[in-house]
Parts: sequence; C-alpha cells; structure tokens
Amino acid sequence: MKNKIISAVIMCVVGFLLIAIAAKEDKASNKENATKAEGEIAATKEDKVTIWYSYSEYEEYIKSAIESYKKEKNSDFSYELKFISNPGFFDYINKKTLENEGPDLFVLGSEYLEKAYLLGLLDENRYEVFNDSVYGKAAITSSSYNDKIYGYPLGFDVAMLASNKKYVTEEINTFEDIKSYADNFNDISDDISSGESTTAVEINNINGILAWDVNSLLFNYGFAGANISFYEKGNKKININNADTKEAISKYLLLKDYFSLSGEDDYNKIKKDFLEGKIVFSIVGTDVLKDKTEVEYKLQKLPDLTASIKSNSLSYTDLLAVNPHSKNILLARDLAKYISYDYSENMYDIVDLVSCRKDIKYENENINECLNIYDQSLTMPNLLETEDFCIVMEESLKSIWNGKDIETALNELQKKYSERIK
Repeated sequence: MKNKIISAVIMCVVGFLLIAIAAKEDKASNKENATKAEGEIAATKEDKVTIWYSYSEYEEYIKSAIESYKKEKNSDFSYELKFISNPGFFDYINKKTLENEGPDLFVLGSEYLEKAYLLGLLDENRYEVFNDSVYGKAAITSSSYNDKIYGYPLGFDVAMLASNKKYVTEEINTFEDIKSYADNFNDISDDISSGESTTAVEINNINGILAWDVNSLLFNYGFAGANISFYEKGNKKININNADTKEAISKYLLLKDYFSLSGEDDYNKIKKDFLEGKIVFSIVGTDVLKDKTEVEYKLQKLPDLTASIKSNSLSYTDLLAVNPHSKNILLARDLAKYISYDYSENMYDIVDLVSCRKDIKYENENINECLNIYDQSLTMPNLLETEDFCIVMEESLKSIWNGKDIETALNELQKKYSERIK
C-alpha cells in the first residue's frame, strides 16, 4: 500500500510539472493582470468558461449564478456546465488539462484538496472575504492547504441532533440526558397528554425515543471523531487508536441495546418517522430542512456521550476550485467568487442547499442553527493518504457495531494510515 501511495505522489508531481511547463506563458500573463480590480474584467462573446462537477445538486444554482453575473457585469461570454460521472474525476481533469481541454472551474469535496493540489489543479483563492468571520472555522479549514486558501466554499452537510419540541423542553447536553428522558418517558407523556394541545393518540403514535442511521459515517463519526487527529505540531501524524477513542466507542455501543437499535432502517425511513412524530430524537443532515412537516423540532450539535466524553458533529464541505491553467483565469476567479460569495444567499431558494457563508441570516431559525453547528464541526482530513478515509472508517464503525473487537478495528486503522504517512 505504501508503494502505491508513493507511486501516486510521483505521478501527481510529474503531472504538475508537465502542466506547469505547458502553461508557463499563460501564468506569466495572468500574473501581470492578477491585481486588476473587480469590474475591470472584460469578457467577450469569444470567451468561454467551462465548469465541471460530479455533484449534480449544484447545477441549477451555478447556472442561475452565472446568468446573474452576466447580467450584473453586462458580460456576454458563453459557458458550459458538464457533469462528470467518471470515478477518476481528478485524473480525468488532469489528463484533459494536459491536452488543453480541461475545465476553468470544478467542484470537489474538501477531502480531495491535497490530491487536486498535487496534481497542479488549484489556483490560490486570494479574496479577503474568504475568512473565519464570513465563512467560519469548518469552511476555511476545509478550503485550506499549507496555510493557504485554495477552495471557494459552496455548500455543506452536517450531522445534527433533532428533537421534537412538543415532547422535549429541557436542554439536552449529553446522551445520558436522552437516556434519562427515555427512563422517565411514561411520566413525561402523561404530563404532556394532559395538556390541550397534545392528545393520547399523538403520544401513542411514538414508537421510539432515539434512532439514527447507524450505517452512515456522517451520523456515526462524531461519537469518536473528537478524539481522532491527523496532525501533530503542523506535521502529518495519524492518531486513531488511543484510550479516548476506545472509551468513546465503548459508550457509543451501549446506545445500541439501550435504545433497541437494530441498524436495519436506512436514513430516509428514520427521518420520515421523525418528521411524522413517531420518534422523539433523531440524528439528521441538512436535507431535513427542505422536508415539509407539521412537527416543530429543534436542531443542535451532536451531544457529548457523557459529561467527560466529548462528541461533535461531522460535516462534509463542497468547494468550487479554479484551474490555474484556465485560459480565462481572471474571469474564472471572478466567477468563482461570485458563485460562492456574492450570489450565495440565493442558494437555498434555488436548490435547497445551505451556503457555507455563516453571515447570511435566514427567516428559518433552524437554518441559522445549522450554520452555527457547521461552524464548529469536525471536518474530514484533506490529505492524499486519507482520501479513502470516509469509506474505510465507515466500514470500521459498521464492523464494530456488528461485534468486531474495538481494539482490533482501531489498530487496523492506525496501522493502515500510519504506514501511508511514514
């Protein structure tokens, strides 16, 4: 495995050098104009911008943003949006860039940032509006590599605890609080059903206190991820198999029997049950915001397991990137900023996705809270060596849930990624 990683890095470096040589003259020309003020970019009918993506959810939003940009800037360039389903997305972009047929911009998941960088496919994001105050910690961390920002944060998904406000009025700080709630639910339900707004029929509709998709990394990683790290003093160093992670997973497993979690229901089924008032608590993603429901619910970060064992919500971030070898790089940069920043307040209305910008305020308080949770969430590593970490970690947590020894599973993970980063 180590040899494969070394070979991959060598290929990336070679690809970068070939691209750099092929684009040397273009880069010199672009550097001369890099400090042009916004609004001075004169695009004509002869100019064309191509945007590639493997996440089709953003297509309508990107198209709307470009049309708005053209109208606002009185610009008449053409553009092409292209969905790429090829599993070797970045290798394909690299190949086409070497053939002078690559995209000007592309969308990527933040976990692939180092790979895109090593392939020479990332132009630095120089705009000052991309900072912690506007975008928050998670978005900037996900967009950065070697202390520089390369990505333009688009949208995100984040795990959150949702609670039915009709039945839950107290603060939930830990999963021990939810256990206590479950232990006293009969008394609580008697008090609730005695009120005028809730009937015994509604109480009887409840068939579970807590449920989530135990097969999804998004909803499971936060139980252990607060104790896992990938850097030490600025250097790559994997720390997975440690005492805190083992203790956290041990407490996490106790929830299985306590709440009778079979693991058979998928996310959509569980979310549907929650939104129909059949479950009091559930762990959900940002897609819950677009679902119509009569249930009033509260969103919050994933609670700690206990007062001493911390948890946190996991998030995934989608980025827009500028290919440094674009023939229209000034226009590509300006478009990237416009799509991800200037026009972002329209994203939710167009495609039901939430922009990474945390300074946008929404009428729906649940969206505002979703942004607060995302701001301080756990993020996936964006290293070349860990680009498959999402898949491998998800499988490891599944195996532990189904009975595999915790020490054995974590040791396998530790060994796998430590060998890659030697």
